[in-house]
Amino acid sequence: MFSPGAESLYGDSNFPPSPETTLQTAGAMIAIELIYQGQEHNVDIPLITIFQKIMDAMEAQTPVFHYWQNEHGLYQLSVEFMVPANYANGPSQDYGTVDGEACPSIKLAENSAMKRVFEYLARVHRIAVMDYSSRVIEKYEDRIHNMYQRVNSVKDALEYMLQQWDESMKKAEKLNLALEKKIMDETVAAASKIFCDVGELFRSIIQRFRDSYFNAVCEEYQKLEAERRYHLKASDHRNNLARFEAPRNKVWFNEKDVIDYLMSYLGTMPARYSNESVEKYSFKGEVKMLLPHIPGVACEGVTKVTGTVESTAARSEEKAAGAAIRFLERHMKFRVIDHNYAERLNAKARKEAIKNLEARFCVLGTKIKEEWSSMLKNTRTAKEPYGERSSFWLSAPTDDQIKAFQFCSQEIYSIGSDCASRYENAVSKLDAVKK
Repeated sequence: MFSPGAESLYGDSNFPPSPETTLQTAGAMIAIELIYQGQEHNVDIPLITIFQKIMDAMEAQTPVFHYWQNEHGLYQLSVEFMVPANYANGPSQDYGTVDGEACPSIKLAENSAMKRVFEYLARVHRIAVMDYSSRVIEKYEDRIHNMYQRVNSVKDALEYMLQQWDESMKKAEKLNLALEKKIMDETVAAASKIFCDVGELFRSIIQRFRDSYFNAVCEEYQKLEAERRYHLKASDHRNNLARFEAPRNKVWFNEKDVIDYLMSYLGTMPARYSNESVEKYSFKGEVKMLLPHIPGVACEGVTKVTGTVESTAARSEEKAAGAAIRFLERHMKFRVIDHNYAERLNAKARKEAIKNLEARFCVLGTKIKEEWSSMLKNTRTAKEPYGERSSFWLSAPTDDQIKAFQFCSQEIYSIGSDCASRYENAVSKLDAVKK
């Protein structure tokens, strides 16, 4: 949660008063120029920076890096590191050495070595390297879970609607068959004509809406259901794999570490943190950042961002740092790229896919409502010539005609009432889950 406007305070005693003094490095100048131009750009946190913070978090010995250049002019990095006993997958601490691939630049050589180190930690010691993207992934997964539950609810409501719509049409089809039998059995032409007229009316209703049901709505529903099952199967596979490969330990390159890097990226001073007790056993954290003056960017100088209320002081400050990251991403128009960023994009894509699937289920529900409502109107129209105010009674009908008329009138009324009742019940279920 951002503090309103994320206050900018000049003259804070903890920082130099002039933000212009924070422009320290050529890298920072380039970053500020990109921000000034309003360009969205990536802030890549080097994997070697993340690795060193991970080692600090585990209170491990300082790793040793060996760089060299081979006879082909390619760079390589070899890393010697220690995994403490409380993190090692064994009774004692572990010492490892990992060599990266030969690469055309030092940065690529570092990334290659770090990826192999992280793979080693995961494979040998079941240590997962977590970062800011991991936090975002957790939020995405929660949203995916909630959206998937809504998708299932909407799907169940649509399935019920289709079943009830089908039952309504079956009743109309049953009446049509009864009318055909009446026509064959009827010997009085005038009475037979009544059966023929009603039968022709209902055949047109059945033909139109049964075709619509099978050829359009049902086919579309089956496609969406197949897609839902695909997502369910993929989700189950990921969950099973996650349980099977569950890490023994998670080591964090946390939000405060990200802010440290971003302050360095902007060429400014490290951020300062504080927290206050707001309730019993609850804390609210705050981060102060000294931001450089960038024309066109609303925030500069000493900028405060607060987090949400948390149960520990440490976590409250991390939440404040997380809020500060989002604040900077929004105002500085950059994206933080860390170790798990690729998986973050995958999680976001899954979220968008489920969101899209839910929307399409809802659109289909609206389509079913419209088609079924149209059928209901056609059925009501069929009732009008056979109601109490029908002009039929003005034509001095015979007893056979009266019996035919009353039969048709009762059946049409029964079908109309049944269709209306099923429609209202099914639509109310759909509307309830869409809220």
